Amino acid sequence: MDSTIRKAVDFGLNRIPTLDITDIGLGPWSVSTLKTLEKCPLKFFLDKIAKAKPEIIMTEDSAVTQIGRAAHYWVEQIVLGRNVKEGLELTEAEHKAEVTDAYWHRVTDLYGSMYSFEERMRTFKENNKIALIQPELKIGLDVNFNKIGFFDKNVFFRGVIDLPILLEAGDVVIIDHKYGPDPAWGTKHYQKQFNAYKVLYHKGVRPVRGIQTGIHFMRCVDLVMDKYTPSSQVPMLQHSLSMDIKDAVARVADEGAFNYSRTTLCNYCDFRDMCKGGKRGTAGELQFIVDESKPLLKQALARGKTSDNPF
Repeated sequence: MDSTIRKAVDFGLNRIPTLDITDIGLGPWSVSTLKTLEKCPLKFFLDKIAKAKPEIIMTEDSAVTQIGRAAHYWVEQIVLGRNVKEGLELTEAEHKAEVTDAYWHRVTDLYGSMYSFEERMRTFKENNKIALIQPELKIGLDVNFNKIGFFDKNVFFRGVIDLPILLEAGDVVIIDHKYGPDPAWGTKHYQKQFNAYKVLYHKGVRPVRGIQTGIHFMRCVDLVMDKYTPSSQVPMLQHSLSMDIKDAVARVADEGAFNYSRTTLCNYCDFRDMCKGGKRGTAGELQFIVDESKPLLKQALARGKTSDNPF
């Protein structure tokens, strides 16, 4: 195991006994960090607690992350008013190094799709009265779901919305750009993400009449819209989000360890090589984290029972 990662892991394990193992203590939360804890607590530990930074070896699978970032940046330039060619030039200057020459063609392959998106945006602007467009909007909420700075020390939940478009009528349209998924998936796999964005915008930007979310599948030009949500449903979505966070934290507390899970998402994990190196039924080189976290978590939870910790 890389010595840098080992040091980070030791740092993370040493932190566990003094961590506040609650929904507040393991924050700040986002859609991605919550999903990580739900899907693989071990990855959550490495990323969130140990703050390990593995060396990323570019492969067909892992390159998707870097390509996606470049594609997002390109779309953002178009939203800001630059044409497709200008947007690509800026994207190349900003992102080609991390994508690498070997995979840059997968970004330029989006040229036709970007022209289609540019035309779609032009048509939307012509047919709707728009009050405000804020690409890559950073939003933060405190533990009471009140507006707070994205980087504020007391931020509890936060997110970056790719493309929120506020209409003069009082509604907001939220578009999320996705490079990887197949549009045949539709929107059903992204309901938790959409619901979190609805809460973030309504509570962290401004109250709106209603919210409609959708996905722009960048590789095939498709734009798939979800159902319209009136603002009266936001309190219910906020409660559901709170419970999802509490349930994910409670699972770690109940299991008494940051266990790993094997899913198709492992192919895109920065720590996958260390996990694949192990025997069947283990987390490979990372198994010791699961084992050593058990008594440390027990200490932390015992300490919490003497304070305001709900566990």
